[in-house]
Amino acid sequence: MIVQFAIALLLITLFAAFSWHWIEKPILKLRSRFSFVARERLAPDDAAAPRQDIAPLAVAASAVRSRHSS
Repeated sequence: MIVQFAIALLLITLFAAFSWHWIEKPILKLRSRFSFVARERLAPDDAAAPRQDIAPLAVAASAVRSRHSS
């Protein structure tokens, strides 16, 4: 039973290392190309100014709720 546990632990650790280095890490490197926040962060000086066309999530959610309850 201890041998099975040791083998399982070794296999899980190897699979986790493989997953991180060959799947997750490369995908995380691509995140800046597809992230809305990253595009806003990389924008020039106007990124510091608040955006008027985007409502905070709580305001948008309450507007949706009020439309459905009417």
